[in-house]
Amino acid sequence: MLKVTYKNALGESIEMGAEFPYILGRNSGFSSNDVITQMSKGYNQNGMYYYGSLDGPRIINVTAYYKYADDYEGKQRQKDIARVFNPRLGMGQLIYEDSAGRYTIDAAVSLKPVIYRTTEKEYAMMRAFDVVLTCPKPDWLSYESYQIKMVDFLGGLTLPFSLPFTLADRGDGGRVDYEGDNPASVVLDFRVAEGGTSVINPRIENQQGEYIKIEKTITEGQKMLIDTNPDAPSVTFADEYGNESDAWDSLVFGSKFFQLNRGLNVFSFTADSGSPELYMTYKNHYAGV
Repeated sequence: MLKVTYKNALGESIEMGAEFPYILGRNSGFSSNDVITQMSKGYNQNGMYYYGSLDGPRIINVTAYYKYADDYEGKQRQKDIARVFNPRLGMGQLIYEDSAGRYTIDAAVSLKPVIYRTTEKEYAMMRAFDVVLTCPKPDWLSYESYQIKMVDFLGGLTLPFSLPFTLADRGDGGRVDYEGDNPASVVLDFRVAEGGTSVINPRIENQQGEYIKIEKTITEGQKMLIDTNPDAPSVTFADEYGNESDAWDSLVFGSKFFQLNRGLNVFSFTADSGSPELYMTYKNHYAGV
């Protein structure tokens, strides 16, 4: 059963599915978006040079139906729809759910809801509305995050995690069988392993030789957080009290903010000394749903 939920920046939401109060009607854009084909033409050339293809933003059109018992309830529904789909609130979140899974994408309202009377005479107390959402980043993301844990020693581990995770040891390396369609950024969480006291200069490297290294001593309770999101990369230090501060100066020159690619991704994890522990968290990126 298909269900689509729009949640605005204030956390208010409207759920559209197979039943009232809001029934999902016509829709488009969930599985397709514009493509920018990069080409140029040389002098006296037949055809063109092809350089690559890029995704444009995803435009999603949705129609939904609602009913009401009297004019007062009808006006309240209309006000609720306008409040949730208020474009001045900024970026919201669209959640898509069917029998195959649940996915999410950031979405902004680009056409306010247009409310109108339906043509079916037997549904006099029912209205429909059309709304258009624009998703600047066209990839759908898995609703749940995935996590891999790498440690610097064997045995004696307690794993109180709700996320799906894989355990890897130094020398063996961490393996991520990435199922997404498009590359995915990761969040790296360097910290001291249980029973340890400190970590000096932790480093992670993938099979292409790309690495991220931090030149810093991390003590028990502290964390170094690295987000490889190309649109908003960050290096953050969190002390034992949870206070966070910028830590770009700890990043070793030559480090590259790598992405996960479709298929098997293999990593090695080391540190100059100490008892390091690393959590790698990511979401699958899909071309369509």
